[in-house]
Amino acid sequence: MIKKQSIEKRNPFFVIILSILFLIIIVPLLIPPIPISNSISVDELVDNDSQFIELNGYRLHYKEYGDGDTVLLLIHGLGPGLFTWKSIMQPLAEEYRVIAIDRPGFGISERPLNGELVSYNPYSTHAQAQLIIDFLDALDIQQVHIVGNSAGGTLAVYTSLQYPERFSSLILVDAAIFGGGGAPNFILPLLRTPQLRNIGPLLSRLFFRDPLNFLKSAWYNDVNISPEIINGYVQAYKIEDWDKAFWEISIAGKKMSLVERLPNIYQPVLVISGDSDNLVPLEDSKNLAVVIPNAQISVLKDCGHLPQEECPIELISAIEKFIEQLRP
Repeated sequence: MIKKQSIEKRNPFFVIILSILFLIIIVPLLIPPIPISNSISVDELVDNDSQFIELNGYRLHYKEYGDGDTVLLLIHGLGPGLFTWKSIMQPLAEEYRVIAIDRPGFGISERPLNGELVSYNPYSTHAQAQLIIDFLDALDIQQVHIVGNSAGGTLAVYTSLQYPERFSSLILVDAAIFGGGGAPNFILPLLRTPQLRNIGPLLSRLFFRDPLNFLKSAWYNDVNISPEIINGYVQAYKIEDWDKAFWEISIAGKKMSLVERLPNIYQPVLVISGDSDNLVPLEDSKNLAVVIPNAQISVLKDCGHLPQEECPIELISAIEKFIEQLRP
């Protein structure tokens, strides 16, 4: 009799535990995909100067202007992809050969999703670094000056450390080195579960729910943001499956610590920072220029996290001055 009463008293707790497990394990799998309102296909965003190349079965979008032996490769961060370089590519192309790519998961490069990532996953930092080298090989380019903004600066540093012989110099524009790196390694197995993979795209949308707010936080003077730039960002977050691809980027690779490897960079380095960057503090950029041997820093006045959009003339001047210093 006592044993029976004890079991009956415990039953409510078992019900609660089972209910919690059901909510955690089953419910996320039952949430149906919510389509992006007014979504657009990548075909709608192809420009007359868009070019595509297939690497390891992956379709990469890029744009190229100018010619000559001096090649600049532009690597964007989070945001609308190579669109962010729109204001500086053609002016720089008057002196150099300038190439910008849409990194996997951004712009109008291909977006393979979970079921298609068995043989090749382009989203990890290591895979993207290899993709850059394969891209340069396909275009028969031996060396470039690599220009990376924000998270693109992190990728630029990692790639140059893996393949140092392919880079004449590094130009790091408000690079996210000290504060970037993705999710902690211990949480990645959880983020890769079917449950989180199902609701992850919704979390991606929450993160970028208002592109204009992100722009305002990235600019020093948001009054100057043009309708063209706003439209570019808005379109980027209406592309089919951008949210799913962004989640794949978030869970693709392990968190890297590049700081201890920075002294191994032997190429000339220009660190550029807006003096009013709210996302990567100016102090971080100053520290970066101290830690990397043979580095110098250029601080752009009244400028935020995206100098290529907000202060293009000043950024172009800093890049040209630095490259001219490297000429024999």
